[in-house]
Amino acid sequence: MCIRSGCLESSLRAINSALSSIPPGSVSSNSTKRALEGFARAINDQCQSISNLSGNDADKITTLTNKMDSSFATLSAHGAFRGFFCTSKTELRLRDALGNIRVQLDIKRGTIDNHSLGETVGPTSQLMLYGFGDCGYGHVMRSFEKDRRHVIEKIFDYKFGREGEICSEVSPPVHKFFSVQLPGSDFKTGLLNMVFENIKRRRAGLPRIPILFLIDKEDKDKSIARYYPPSPSDVINKRSILTMRELRRAYKLCEDPTLIEEIRDVAKQTFCFAQFRERSNFQFKKITAPWDGDSKAAWDEEWVKYKAASLGRPLTALRVRRNNEKRIHGLEWRKQLADAVASLPAVKTAAS
Repeated sequence: MCIRSGCLESSLRAINSALSSIPPGSVSSNSTKRALEGFARAINDQCQSISNLSGNDADKITTLTNKMDSSFATLSAHGAFRGFFCTSKTELRLRDALGNIRVQLDIKRGTIDNHSLGETVGPTSQLMLYGFGDCGYGHVMRSFEKDRRHVIEKIFDYKFGREGEICSEVSPPVHKFFSVQLPGSDFKTGLLNMVFENIKRRRAGLPRIPILFLIDKEDKDKSIARYYPPSPSDVINKRSILTMRELRRAYKLCEDPTLIEEIRDVAKQTFCFAQFRERSNFQFKKITAPWDGDSKAAWDEEWVKYKAASLGRPLTALRVRRNNEKRIHGLEWRKQLADAVASLPAVKTAAS
């Protein structure tokens, strides 16, 4: 059986028609339930043969899937359906079907464009990936993991150095940094491990492993356009968003004057930032860090205000306890990193 985009379009029209015919606050009708169930069946049936799609067909199906996602979100939020969706197996089938079609599309058309990747991170066979979900992080990570038509032989995430993921070229393989378990600390620890790994690699004459941050997306939806790429104010002040915390840690690794020059220099060579482009394949465009280029003046101004506000902000009891734990157990990340670098053998020179 081949994919019939017309059938998907027909299912989409049926749902939109059913939605528009329901007055606010009314009870969902049996005909609407039947339309939803037919929609779920159609997607599940057609998912089975996505592998037969050509590139152009895949683009069309992706566009339709995005439209279906939007319609489903609208439908789920509709007052008439809230009770129905809380318990309906149809909703679960719909979610599974949409998730399934996305995974298969990622594999089918989510080939990494090696040329644009090389222009963004330089020549490398290993890569660490961070970024926003809205900027393609999930799609790109799945493609790196499941599709082998790209130049990256090994892909790392935040768990690098803590769950057996190591780079075998350097011995000892990795320094395990430990952080007090505040929310998000695990993710920032991965950045420390890779920067330290690259210090060892540079001393050993090996190429560095880039850390790629996906912080923007081409052709963004209007609903998210103002958030990406993130402004200096957002990166500095939105403390509850994990990727913002990771970006702040990246900035400190690159620019903190209390760190030795070697650490800052290696960090600047390690971090790369890109706009994600979902075209016939997955492409990347290199962009500047949120604290560099045209954003530097705004960043510097915002950072000064942030540090001043931090000094005047009273510490919570939890933060005081965590700070004491860091000091007592030597868990402050700057000290950990400095001590780890100091423990490395001295750099060999021609004279020695």
